[in-house]
Amino acid sequence: MTTATGFTLHEYQTEAKQAVYDAWASDLGARPAVILPTGTGKTVVFSSLVHDLASDGQRAVILVHRDELVQQTAAKLSAFEGLAVGIVKAEQNEVTAQVIVASIQTLFRQDRTDQLVAALDLSSTTVVVDELHHYTAKSYRRVLADLGVFDDSQGSATPAVGFTATFTRTDSKHLANDWTPVYEKTVAWAIEHGYLCDLEAISIRVPDLDLDKASRSGGDYTDTGLGQQLVDSSASEVIPGAWMKYADGKRTILFAPTVDSCEDLVAGLLAAGVKTEAVYGTTPLDERRAIYDRVRAGTTKVLASVGVLTEGFDMPEIECAILARPTQSRGLYQQMVGRVLRTFPGKDKAVLLDVIGTSESHDLCNVTDLTKTHDGHVADEDKTPANCLCGIGMGGLCLCETRGNCTRMKNLDLCMCSGCDCPTSGDRGKISLVKGKSDVHVDVFKGSSSVWLQTYAGTWFISTRELLVAILPVRGTDLYQAARTHDARVASGPNAAWLSAPCDIETAMKVGQQFATMVDPHLTSKDSKWRRRKPSEGQIRFAKSVGIPVEDGVKAGPISDALSRYTASRVLDSTP
Repeated sequence: MTTATGFTLHEYQTEAKQAVYDAWASDLGARPAVILPTGTGKTVVFSSLVHDLASDGQRAVILVHRDELVQQTAAKLSAFEGLAVGIVKAEQNEVTAQVIVASIQTLFRQDRTDQLVAALDLSSTTVVVDELHHYTAKSYRRVLADLGVFDDSQGSATPAVGFTATFTRTDSKHLANDWTPVYEKTVAWAIEHGYLCDLEAISIRVPDLDLDKASRSGGDYTDTGLGQQLVDSSASEVIPGAWMKYADGKRTILFAPTVDSCEDLVAGLLAAGVKTEAVYGTTPLDERRAIYDRVRAGTTKVLASVGVLTEGFDMPEIECAILARPTQSRGLYQQMVGRVLRTFPGKDKAVLLDVIGTSESHDLCNVTDLTKTHDGHVADEDKTPANCLCGIGMGGLCLCETRGNCTRMKNLDLCMCSGCDCPTSGDRGKISLVKGKSDVHVDVFKGSSSVWLQTYAGTWFISTRELLVAILPVRGTDLYQAARTHDARVASGPNAAWLSAPCDIETAMKVGQQFATMVDPHLTSKDSKWRRRKPSEGQIRFAKSVGIPVEDGVKAGPISDALSRYTASRVLDSTP
């Protein structure tokens, strides 16, 4: 399905939208929930859904958890042509817009909620709840009640839909009662299908970290208890060594439970020579953006935080996460891990350094929890006809010429041969998401179909025969724009040939990739046969003339990429 901006929704995103429509059609009082892992585009799904509703003359209110997520969500929505997006946050009160992004923090105030409701005709309004797992908070329930979402008795409830990466939290008794999951994909499924990148997880044991001594509340460790145990342990000495062993040089985020423990861990990393900075809830926005820019540029290697980066943080370049915040909450665990699973050009896998205690009695969340459904159980098997991994339709003959049944694992969406010794069936279909000290290797990264490259200064681009498609930062913001350009002046000046409005980097890259594929699919595709052929004499001469070494036996693809990088750097980096 193609949206107004030319975005092509993935099949699962279209399915998610249809599941919502089906739920509303079957039960006018239904409150469907869509569960998609962090990084798989739930914002794109509800943005497309809202665009459809707006095209039919409907209005929509999107409720987001924190003020800083408002601009990010509004930018994504604004990328859809024809949407008039307003913001309700702090001093902004654009309640007459067709589509409104509102902060729950602002709607804490009853007068702000009253102004919003007064500006709406609830009979032609739909409510979208982002980060639905926060729904059980009284603030959410009160605002949704004021918006008419619970008017079931009159049969005229305001249509609503919730989106979340995890349908769990420790106080979820109201969540399952009031919302019905209608569509779900797991992290393991997204990894297997290339929508999230591969994951290597290592349990980092801190010998003197004893979680039995950490205080608990509401079924999980308290931040204060965890923070004190970390400070009292040798974590600040162990973590730098583990990072240098498993993730040296990778852009990294570190999750700590308290400011004191975060500062202790930052000091340990700095003492080991690892450039590290921290952001907290009190860090001013301008300062936070400057820190993020240094992380993107690679001058800061580790970005530490306390409760800031678990939701809404959008930096797909991040390759490693240090979880120095053990938890029994699967929802929190998935939120933290999800920060590093987004695919990004040149990123072949994510590394997870999971700091846990020495006691095996702890019921901590771990990588196995990424395969579980919203009720906490590994998904059941289902006898569903499909194709075996060896490429032979089940019910036919496998490569070993043994007829068997196909068993589809819902949580992995893989087919296994039963009663069959075909080595290409069961063996290739395993994802080793395991608990404990073992590493996790999931060698299924598919990545982008286009050849994304970086200039010497770090600008991402695709090279076509006639032009460059570049992803350029919008000064003073966390946003990016896709542009087609022949030279740096066009790229940065007022006459820039922009392909997208300011938006997050992933959205800009999707727009750029689709444009590049449209104008030059042969040159930009990773799978083009020419990339595996011998380079031309002209390529070799050009490479040597600009000082690019040419090894014996090198193929045309790598030489072309090196030349494209050289040329694009001269254009986009304005280097001589």
